[in-house]
Amino acid sequence: MRFIFILILLLDFQLNASDWRQVNDMDNNSGGIRAISSPDSNICYVLTQFSEFVRLYKSTDQGLNWNVVYQSDPFNEQKPYLMNAKTGISPHPNYYFYVTIEAPILLKSSNGGKSFSRIPLDTIDGKNSRRISDLSMLDTNIGFADSDDWYFITFDGWKTFQKNSKIIYDALYSPVFLNDSIVVMTYSSGFDEFDNLFKLYNIKQKKWEVLFEFKKEFDSKYQHTIQRIIFINKLLGFGCGNQRTGIGDNSYDLIYRTKDGGHNWEMVLKQLQYPSYGLQDIAFYDAKNGVAVGQGGKILTTKDSGSTWITNELPPEMYMPLTMKVAWAGQHPITGTFATGGGVFRYEGDFFDFTPDTTDVEERPDVKEIKLAENPYNLHLSPNPANDELNVSFFLNNPSNIEIEIFNYIGQIVNKTSYMNFESGMPSFKINLNNFNTGIYFCRANINGKIISKSFVVLK
Repeated sequence: MRFIFILILLLDFQLNASDWRQVNDMDNNSGGIRAISSPDSNICYVLTQFSEFVRLYKSTDQGLNWNVVYQSDPFNEQKPYLMNAKTGISPHPNYYFYVTIEAPILLKSSNGGKSFSRIPLDTIDGKNSRRISDLSMLDTNIGFADSDDWYFITFDGWKTFQKNSKIIYDALYSPVFLNDSIVVMTYSSGFDEFDNLFKLYNIKQKKWEVLFEFKKEFDSKYQHTIQRIIFINKLLGFGCGNQRTGIGDNSYDLIYRTKDGGHNWEMVLKQLQYPSYGLQDIAFYDAKNGVAVGQGGKILTTKDSGSTWITNELPPEMYMPLTMKVAWAGQHPITGTFATGGGVFRYEGDFFDFTPDTTDVEERPDVKEIKLAENPYNLHLSPNPANDELNVSFFLNNPSNIEIEIFNYIGQIVNKTSYMNFESGMPSFKINLNNFNTGIYFCRANINGKIISKSFVVLK
């Protein structure tokens, strides 16, 4: 009988054991994690607040081991003192950008976070200073930042930038670049904080366009907010947030999905589950595998492009964090907590499905998409798998305009080449892969407005 009792206890422990492992506490009890960013499959940055100091941690092995690469020294720096980090992002392994709540100043590093330079984006006079509330970088040059009164655009890594006036009291949330011209985000006005419009902004033409009205499509008399928007590629995107129940501070967890670049959104999750404060962040490895996290300690995972979500057992060190962040380091999601609850955690289970998906993503009706089986230009990639160089070839009946884009597994453009009036015949050219990491990539060819996509693998 005693043996059976012990066996039951062991089985219960295994069934309830968490696949998330604490890999670093990062002095979490003195502040916490403000941002997690992974510019490639190995390197990951975590921006933390440690008492009055800002610290930047870096991992080069997919989140297993972490080292402090930078710590601010606010009292020995020029005024204003910058002591409280707001958010940060790394668009490249050697670059990191972050902002603080004290002043409209952007801090930039181009040496892997070892040192930072200050870039004032607005006047710094105390009374009229407006902090930068959000920041997005397409790459090391093109960026978008938002404050209470202004939004800022750069095309050269913030050496120069444009300062544009906003409608008073409006707020922009979670800006994300779709390409070098388009940034999308959620929007709420000062007249209705929870109207939640999904907007597109052309940074070159300086034109706004409302693509979707969440409040109109998902009407509710209770507050309804979108905390985070991400895009896996130009068409597939996700959003997460919360909706008040009307009973105390309780909120539903919400997750939305779009398959047409944000013109239409569907609600794929609405649940009331303790701790009932809603979701705060979401990240995807590819079109299938994703993670969403929420206040109070909540982790949801999917492996079918967000159609179903599974609640994860939490590790014992994760206790009621006020804020949670998430990103992917290779095939391992990394989540971090703010204020309480344990620091950085790495997923080490076997839930996700990393089998390559060659299914084409549905295009908008006004985009002419050529399926791989048709391939009238005989687009060919070799060798496949490739190592240091990829040969791209195709057949042209007539002189053509060609644009080649290479995307990584999370939909980021890592190489882009354009040719005007390419001669007819069987042209080919080579793409240097020396800066590419091992993984699955996609080659997208636009030939006279016809789109062809093929996948290839890089092995180092």
